[in-house]
Amino acid sequence: GCAGLGIPMPRLDMMKQTLPTLEPFEAHKQMAQAVLEKVMAHLPTDLVDQWAETWFMTFSSDLCGKTQGAFLRFLEEVVVEGNSVGADMSLWNAAIDSLRNLDLPEMCARENINQAETLWLQGREHIANTAEKIQVQLRMQIEQRAVALRELGETMMTTSDLNDLMDVLALELPNLGMRGCFLSLYENPQRPADLARLVLAYDRDGRIQLPAEGVIFPSKHLAPKLAWERLQSFGLIVEALYSKEDQLGFVLFDVAPENAAVCSALRGQLSSALQGVLLLEQRRRVEAELREYQGKLEEKVMIRTRALRKTNMQLQKEMAEREQAQAEIQNLNADLEKRVIERTAALEAANKELESFSYSVSHDLRSPLRAMDGFSNILEKSYSEQLGEEGRQYLARIRSGTRRMGQLIDDLLRFSRLGRQPLRKQTVSPSVVARQSLDELYPTFADRQVEIEVQNLPICQADPSLLRQVFDNLLGNAIKYSSKRPAAHIQVGWFEQDGENVYFVRDDGAGFDMRYINKLFGVFQRLHREDEFEGTGVGLANVQRIIHRHGGRIWAEGEVNKGATFYFTIGAE
Repeated sequence: GCAGLGIPMPRLDMMKQTLPTLEPFEAHKQMAQAVLEKVMAHLPTDLVDQWAETWFMTFSSDLCGKTQGAFLRFLEEVVVEGNSVGADMSLWNAAIDSLRNLDLPEMCARENINQAETLWLQGREHIANTAEKIQVQLRMQIEQRAVALRELGETMMTTSDLNDLMDVLALELPNLGMRGCFLSLYENPQRPADLARLVLAYDRDGRIQLPAEGVIFPSKHLAPKLAWERLQSFGLIVEALYSKEDQLGFVLFDVAPENAAVCSALRGQLSSALQGVLLLEQRRRVEAELREYQGKLEEKVMIRTRALRKTNMQLQKEMAEREQAQAEIQNLNADLEKRVIERTAALEAANKELESFSYSVSHDLRSPLRAMDGFSNILEKSYSEQLGEEGRQYLARIRSGTRRMGQLIDDLLRFSRLGRQPLRKQTVSPSVVARQSLDELYPTFADRQVEIEVQNLPICQADPSLLRQVFDNLLGNAIKYSSKRPAAHIQVGWFEQDGENVYFVRDDGAGFDMRYINKLFGVFQRLHREDEFEGTGVGLANVQRIIHRHGGRIWAEGEVNKGATFYFTIGAE
C-alpha cells in the first residue's frame, strides 16, 4: 500500500477544516462535484464524494488568494491514495480538463483567469511528477522484494527444521508486502480433503502464537476460525503447496493487488523447501523409531539369551531324563509285547469259545425249541377239542413263549455277530436304504393309515447292510409304537449341525419318559410292557453298536403319548 512508498496518507478531513469559507463559489460547488463524480464513477463512492468536495474547495481557495499551494498538496495526496485503489493516472488529467471547461473564471474577477490557467498547468505537472515518483518507488520496491524473495528462497532451502523454516518465513513476510499469511499442511497427504494443520499464522500485527502441535481444522475451511477473525475481506489469494509426488498443503495470503505476483513465486519456493524439510523430518522420525526399536530389540535379545541359556540347561536335564525314560519305555514295551501276545492268544481262545457257544445256541438250543413248537402245533390242530378251553389257553401260551424264546436267541446271536462282522464302507444313499426298508416293512402297516415322509438325505460312507439294519429297526419301531394312533405320521429327515450331517427318524406314537433315557439302548431293556408292544429289547442296542462302529453318535428325544425322535450321525471317512 501507500505506507510502503514512504508517502504520508492524505489527511483530507483536516485540510477541509482549515480551508476558508468561500461564499461567492457555493453556487457552483454542486456543479463541480457532479463533474468530478462523473469522471471518477468507477471508484468507491465514499472516496469520490470526499475527493470532489476537497478538490473544488482547494482549487477555489488558491484561485481567490485565500490559501497558497493547497490545491497542489491535495493533488499529490489524492494521486497517491488513488493509486492504492487502482485509479489510472489519466483520471486526474481528465478531471482537470472537465473542471476547466466549466467557466470557473466567472466566479471571480477577470484578472484571475491567468492565475486559474496557471493552476491548471501546475496541477498537470504535479500529477505527472507524482505519478513518476510512484512508479520509481514501485520499481525500487519490486527490485527490493525480488532480492528479498531470492534471499528467502536460499535461506529456506538450507533450513532443515519445520519450526525454523516458519521462523524464517515470518521474518521476511513484511519485506514482501504481505499483510497476512496462514500456512497449513495436510494431516494425510493421501486424503487432502479431510484435515489440515495450521503451522504458521501471520497478520498485520506480526506472527500469531500457535500451539506447538499447530491447529487442526477441516481442509475445506482453508483456515481455522482464529485466522478468519484476523483476515481482511479482500485481497486473499490461496496457493497450493505440492511436490511431484505429494500434495503438501496450502497457504492463504492477504496481499495488496500490486503484490499479488509475489505469491506465485513464494509458493514455488515454499513447496520446494517444505518438501525437503518434511523428508528430513520423516527421516529423523524413522531414525528415532529405528533407534528405539533397536534398543528394545537389544533388550529382548538379552532377555531371550538368558532364557535360552536357562532353556538349554533345562533341555539337557530333560534329555537325560528322556534317555532314562526311553530305556524304561523299551522295557515296558517288551513287557507289553509279551502281554499282548498272551492276551491275543487268550482272545483267540475266547473267540473260538464264543463261536462254539454261538453254534451251540444256534443248533443245540434251537432243536428243543423246534420240537416244542412242532408238538404244540400238532396238539393244537389234532387235540384241540379234547384239551378244552383252559387247555387251549395253556397251549397258546406255550407256543407264544416258544416263539419269543426263538426270537430272543436270534436277536442275541445277531448282537454277538455285530462286533465281529467286517465293516465294508462305501458310498451309500440313506434315502434309498430307508425306502428299501419301508418296502419290506409295508405288510406290517398296509391296513393302517400311516403317512411316511422320506426326505432327500445326503449320501454318506457306510456299510450298506448294517445301515439297512439301522433303518429296519428305527422304522420298525416307529411303525410299531404308532400303531395305536388312527392316523400316524412318520418322517425320515436330516439337518446340518456343526459341519456334520444329522439323520433322524420321527414318529408321533407312544413316545417315552425322558427320565429313563439311560435304559433306552441297553440289551433286553424295554420301556413298555409286553402286552402293550411286543419286542425283545435288543434292537436299539444293535443300532447303537452299528452307529458306534461307523464312528458316529446316536441319541433320542421323546415325550409320553407325543412321539419320539431318534437322531444319529455317520462318522467322516
